[in-house]
Amino acid sequence: MNPINATGSSWKGLWSGIVDFATDVLLAPFGWLAVLILQIATLFTYLSGTILNFVVQYTVLDFADKIKEISGINIAWRTIRDLANMGFIFILLYAAIKTILGVGGETQKLIRNIVIVAVLINFSLFFTKIVIDISNVLAIFFYDAIAPGALQNTVTTGLSGTLMNPLKLTSLWDVSDIAFQGKTLIIVGIMGTIVSLIVAFVFFAISIMFVIRFVVLIFTLILSPLAFMGFILPQLEKQKNQWWEALSGQAFFAPIYFMLTWVVIKISSGLIVNQSGTMVEVFTGTLGANGGVTQPSLGSMGILVNFIIMIVLIIASLLIAKEWANKAGPSASAATKWAMGAAGGASFGLAGRAGRYTVGAAAEMAKESKIYKRLEAASPNSRLARLTLAATDKTSRASFDARGGRLGGVLAGAGIEGGKAQEGGFEADRKAYREFMEKPGTESHKKRQERARGAQNELDVMAGVTAGATPAQIAAMETALAKMSDKEVEAIVSSNRKLLDIQVFANSISVKQLEALNKSDKFSEAEKDNLKNGPRGVGGRFSAINAGTAAMAVPVAARTPAQVAAVAALPGATRNLSDAELEMINAAHLGNSGFVSGLRGAQIDGINKSYKFTTSQKAALRGARQQPLLNALTTVPASIPAIQTAARGLNAKEMIGLMRVVGRGGVNAAVDPAVLPIYTPKLLQRMALEMDTADIPTLRAAIIAGGNPGTIAWLTNPATAGEFA
Repeated sequence: MNPINATGSSWKGLWSGIVDFATDVLLAPFGWLAVLILQIATLFTYLSGTILNFVVQYTVLDFADKIKEISGINIAWRTIRDLANMGFIFILLYAAIKTILGVGGETQKLIRNIVIVAVLINFSLFFTKIVIDISNVLAIFFYDAIAPGALQNTVTTGLSGTLMNPLKLTSLWDVSDIAFQGKTLIIVGIMGTIVSLIVAFVFFAISIMFVIRFVVLIFTLILSPLAFMGFILPQLEKQKNQWWEALSGQAFFAPIYFMLTWVVIKISSGLIVNQSGTMVEVFTGTLGANGGVTQPSLGSMGILVNFIIMIVLIIASLLIAKEWANKAGPSASAATKWAMGAAGGASFGLAGRAGRYTVGAAAEMAKESKIYKRLEAASPNSRLARLTLAATDKTSRASFDARGGRLGGVLAGAGIEGGKAQEGGFEADRKAYREFMEKPGTESHKKRQERARGAQNELDVMAGVTAGATPAQIAAMETALAKMSDKEVEAIVSSNRKLLDIQVFANSISVKQLEALNKSDKFSEAEKDNLKNGPRGVGGRFSAINAGTAAMAVPVAARTPAQVAAVAALPGATRNLSDAELEMINAAHLGNSGFVSGLRGAQIDGINKSYKFTTSQKAALRGARQQPLLNALTTVPASIPAIQTAARGLNAKEMIGLMRVVGRGGVNAAVDPAVLPIYTPKLLQRMALEMDTADIPTLRAAIIAGGNPGTIAWLTNPATAGEFA
């Protein structure tokens, strides 16, 4: 042998082995996914068989018992029978009129028929049940021949179990070492899925047709009185014929199908006698003595041939029985056609969906991976990359619905409607889902828009509180906050707690939002205090109030420019407070004369009426309000303008309180000579509403003696004097 040729052959063999190994490794994931789909398809087959056994048990074997349990059948039948009997009265009246008038020559025959049918109509339910019972007895006879002993345990040893034995479908799992190779797994998975789904389709179709039979027979029982009336009323002749066709067609569908199935099983049982092998060998081959793969054995091929013959015979028996059931008319024909479509959807459709959401979804995920992007970049120069991209793309777009391929054409050619195949794969499903979710007006679209709006609001808020935020960003934050509900603000603050420490945020939220945050149980009292008064008492919503009251405690001569500015800003900041904000401030401020002197009358009334403040805190407010006047009265030398300015800053209630406060010289502050000129008729009218009547003469006499002329004239005028007396 030429050494060069020998070397070339060895290299060729080595390269071939490497390629085969690499192929198996690359295809292994797809192979196991195919096996997963096979397992799902096998599960469908098992479920379809169990459902078939249960449906046969319920609708055929236990038909009489189930009919007895449905009391509504007898009730509905009696109602229709009574209506029919009422109809006989009018028919007899019609016949009597014809007899009296001598019109028509067959009146006597009509009356005779009416009497006969009137009697028989009361037994219409009984006669209908006899027909159904005869068909069920025949069906049970053949069913017992198909599956001996199944009458005792139908769900596990019924019709489907008998059909599965000659099909040898379970031999799909008799795997050998060959079946665990990547490409072999794909073949086994795909072919096994196809044969499993064919069986599942047949079982589902049979089940649905038996359910239709059960429902149609119930209606024939209920409507039997109307059918009997068709013997005497020509107008009901068509309905009578339809009723009989429905009864005979659906009743004898069961025995005819079971008889044909018994024939099929007998034929198939003779085909597989002494045959060895498995279904999986047909797709994988067998392992030879030298370790190579050989052709499947004749026994295995015989099992496949038997499977094909068996399926053809089963479908043929189903079609023959289906044609008999179609005798019930167009409605029954449409129902059986729908049954085939529903069976196709339950088997091929569900399996296709499983394929799309496993293999198809995996391929779609692969398309979004970095490896796929690298392959796209390499595809112009690499055939392997192009093939991989094409396979992945086709897999993601595949529907995995067998009805869309040749199998669907074969079924249609045989007259079997398997339902409409899915168009497009996982990629199309995801696109349709996204389009639906994006459709305006849907609840999901509204929720997604709400989430997007909430996310944008949060971004605007966080941008507005950053250090160095521009006026535009702050304005955007304030706009976002104005659109947000209390709950939305609470949610944002809960996920960004640092907002509680930021001055600009505290000043930008509304009073209602501030109140909601202050009442929330999601934040500690310390966090709420930071929002109102700032960390360590610096900043916060009430920073201007806190800074102004703190500066008031510093002597005027010792105040810094910042403190002077804080004191100057205090009255304005105080007047802008709402009642809700006043309830959230530091209660100690109520005893600060600088703070309380800036309060409006309505604010003072609000504090006095609020249940949030204690009696002592309200008393401190009154004392702080009166303090500037008392200070002016005790100043030496006294300044009358200062005294009167301080007095004019008090409201009616506070002036009444001065009647009990001793001022300079032991005189009550309310009647101090320097205070008397500030009383006006309007102030006195307000004071009269709440003032102690014993104090009114004292104050009245003092004002007349030393008040301003206008008030004196008002008090001494007989027409107005009574308003303060």
